[in-house]
Amino acid sequence: MSRRSGGDKLHNRKKEKIKRDFNRNKSTLEKLDSVIMACEGIKTEYYYFSDFFKYLVKNHKISGLSLVIADHKNTHPTGVLKDLTTYNKKGKTYKDFKFKWIVIDRDEERTNGGGHTLQDYNDAIRKAKQLNIDVAYSNPSFEIWYLLHFQYRNTAIDRDSLEAELKKLINYDKTNEGMFALLIDNQITAIENAKRLTQGRRHNLEHCNPSTRVYEFIDFFNKYAVKDKT
Repeated sequence: MSRRSGGDKLHNRKKEKIKRDFNRNKSTLEKLDSVIMACEGIKTEYYYFSDFFKYLVKNHKISGLSLVIADHKNTHPTGVLKDLTTYNKKGKTYKDFKFKWIVIDRDEERTNGGGHTLQDYNDAIRKAKQLNIDVAYSNPSFEIWYLLHFQYRNTAIDRDSLEAELKKLINYDKTNEGMFALLIDNQITAIENAKRLTQGRRHNLEHCNPSTRVYEFIDFFNKYAVKDKT
């Protein structure tokens, strides 16, 4: 009898644990079911984040409805903010999402074309703060997040030189669709390197070259994602 009693207690404890895990996982999934983001890049950022979220869904870390990427219409910071704030599908606007992010680059104007003004960048950050929208900026560009997967760098670099550096390291091309899969094994390294760049540079960090806040967006999902039970 005592054995069966002990077995019943153990069985009940397991059932309670399964129930607690289920409720916690369900609660986490519900928290993540209201995230919207808008990206500056029509390929680079979009490919990376799309693959990132497919990976999380496939590994049962988030629900399939955890993220909405707003339709891409603009390639400059204030335009990206507009893409997010004008989102409207089936009567749902950006205001209906609990978490809101834009992903933008400093990307100074270049003599060979491209880039955007400092005012546009500043306006996007200022307006986003007023609207309680988080900004995952990168300076000089999103590719600094890629480079930090391989090395720590705290000296200034321009966009063209950054892409050339990645070309040497991984034969990088902006149209590559497999960057997330290529980089995933070094994600922890990238997060640690990005954090190091923020140390002692809190004042106007978004204007520091190099710097990126993309790691905070990644950490956001690492914090809320359901952990695999397998």
